[in-house]
Amino acid sequence: MSLDLLNRGDAPFEQEFWDTLDLTVKSVAEIQLSARKLIFTEGPAGLGLQFVPGNERQIEFPEGDATLSLSHELPLVQLCELFSISGRNIEVSRNAGLKPNFEDLVSCLLKITSLEDKLLFYGAAASGINGLLTHPDTRRIKLSPWNKPGDSVESILQAIEILDNGGFHGPYSLGLSVSLYNKLQRRYPDTDILEIDHLKKVITGGIIKSAAIVSGGVIITGGAEYVSIVLGQDLMAGFEGPSARDYIFTLSETLALRINTPGSVCVLEGFN
Repeated sequence: MSLDLLNRGDAPFEQEFWDTLDLTVKSVAEIQLSARKLIFTEGPAGLGLQFVPGNERQIEFPEGDATLSLSHELPLVQLCELFSISGRNIEVSRNAGLKPNFEDLVSCLLKITSLEDKLLFYGAAASGINGLLTHPDTRRIKLSPWNKPGDSVESILQAIEILDNGGFHGPYSLGLSVSLYNKLQRRYPDTDILEIDHLKKVITGGIIKSAAIVSGGVIITGGAEYVSIVLGQDLMAGFEGPSARDYIFTLSETLALRINTPGSVCVLEGFN
């Protein structure tokens, strides 16, 4: 996207400052964003992208013989947070060559990345936006408790069988709540084999842990043709202006979850 829309040209900072800030945003986002590790990401296409074209559906009209259809468009949601950096902090960076203290930026990043994951997994029901775990047309299975080694593999294989029977034969990726992911670190009795290593033989697209998933998890069939995250503007910092002796910045992005083929997804409904 054009950096003009981020007002960076109005900021009294050298490019080196922005490079350091951008690297911090990228580094923290890559660590924190769990849904992007699970789902294929398209874009960024630019801030101007407000809707993703969807499937055409015919609509009824009482007059004439012409066929009328309407595109079901998917809106991109904009996420935005503010953070500040003190002028004193920036000046020390300029004169002493030290990296600025980005404490407020990192705090802002933790907040907005958590919000992105929650949006992608659970949607925004009040606005009619579905998440990966809340879409009404995905496949579902109720998990039994994973009390002993091997229970997790049995549950995942049952979910894979549901996808196989629906015509989706992989490769698969698996996202789990923190508590379930941690159970995969158990060893089988009298062996050095971890449950997670056993699962990797059938889940070849990756197994990720997500703090945004409250309970249970989800298996998706790989490929943007089935499910993807569409980015308009990727996560970037912009300049708002001075405030007393501080400088105010924005951290923003626009994105949408596109589920083209709900049947390629199997939601694992938690037992806790």
